[in-house]
Amino acid sequence: MLRQIKLRIRAENGKDPSMCWGYFLYGILMERLNSQFADYMHEQSLKPISQFIIRENSNSAIWKINMLDTVSSDAVIQAIEKCDELFCERIGTRLMLSDKEISEPVSSIDFCNRFLSGPKPQNNIEISFLTSCSFKSDENYCIFPSPELIIKSLVNKWNAFSVGFKLDDEDALNHLIEHTRIAKYELRSSLFYLKGVKIPSFLGKVTLSSSGSESLLRLFNLIISFSEFSGIGIKTALGMGGCEVSGY
Repeated sequence: MLRQIKLRIRAENGKDPSMCWGYFLYGILMERLNSQFADYMHEQSLKPISQFIIRENSNSAIWKINMLDTVSSDAVIQAIEKCDELFCERIGTRLMLSDKEISEPVSSIDFCNRFLSGPKPQNNIEISFLTSCSFKSDENYCIFPSPELIIKSLVNKWNAFSVGFKLDDEDALNHLIEHTRIAKYELRSSLFYLKGVKIPSFLGKVTLSSSGSESLLRLFNLIISFSEFSGIGIKTALGMGGCEVSGY
């Protein structure tokens, strides 16, 4: 089940918000969750939560928390729904929370049906990387996206949490990768500060273009659109890889 919480945050001391606050907020969120869910999180190789910070201005930012299954959705909503402030020791101030919006739950089957049997699929989809994104390959950071890196990242995340529809046809996925290209990009290099480490990454926009049969295009629309919930690349639970898509 897919669900999202969107809210506005403001530092009481007026400190300028940063996307790297996503790491601090993840830690605070874990502290507010019950021990049973914390144990569940530790058991997952891919985390059922993605979250990130989008800076609005010098005084406020938007915090988006995406839950990818029922267990995480119930736990996070219970922890955040009635919370109006959080104290962040790492920033040294209280964070005021307002304008909470909690989306209605969407099952993985309903999400699939939206794209696999809905309106005509699109050939071109633009991905906006709102927070630093990076990939890991052969123990090295990859700071430029490719159709293969994006699609494989999203498929792994989808298969970890989808109920009833797994994307496990290797031939179909390889065919999709082969027929997808980067048609346009506006990117810049970036660094994401995490646990005292600077992770090489990138920010900006990429337009992916896919060709082939209608069924292949529907799969393309499904996978890329899922990025708004899962994020793309590494450490999406800690604030990296936050995305929005348009054009589908």
